[in-house]
Order: sequence, then C-alpha cells, then structure tokens
Amino acid sequence: MIDPTMADDSESLSPTADKQFQDDVGFRKFRRQLFHSSLTRILLSLKPFMSKPRVTRCGDGFFRRVIYGLGPYIADYPEQVLLACIVSGWCPKSVSLILWFV
Repeated sequence: MIDPTMADDSESLSPTADKQFQDDVGFRKFRRQLFHSSLTRILLSLKPFMSKPRVTRCGDGFFRRVIYGLGPYIADYPEQVLLACIVSGWCPKSVSLILWFV
C-alpha cells in the first residue's frame, strides 16, 4: 500500500531490488522461479480444457465446445532470456553433445 503522506515522486516508488541484487545468483534464481511458477499458476485452470472440450458461451450468444490452446509468446529480448533461462548475450546451445564426447 502506498503511503498517502509520501511525496508525489515517482522515483521514491520505483523498485530498487533489481539493481541492488542483480549480481546475486540466489536472487536471479528466485526471480526466474517466481516468474515460471506464476505463469504455471495462471495457466493451471486451462490445463484440463486443453485435452477435453468445455462448453462455453461465445460472443454471438451460442454455446460451443471449446478446446483451449496456447499460441506463441511474443516477448522482447530480456523476456526471452528470462524464459529460456540463459544469460543475456550468450547463445542457448545444447551442451549434451559436448558432454557425450568428453
């Protein structure tokens, strides 16, 4: 909750944890896990209806059986890095072949 007695200054409301702990491995892992678990929780209600139909009232007033699906996720580069769990600027190459020959 925002304190109403606080000055109307946008700088005082901006989060500083990103910059303060940006080099902390534990915080980065926490932030990544929080993002992924949040998406999982948000989309959990759709999971049963991605394989069996749900009767839903459509915009035209008729009831239809609907099977939900997820489409592509459009994100800018920082979000793509977060979703892919890679380091910014690094190539997300598979290392499985390298480990196979070692």
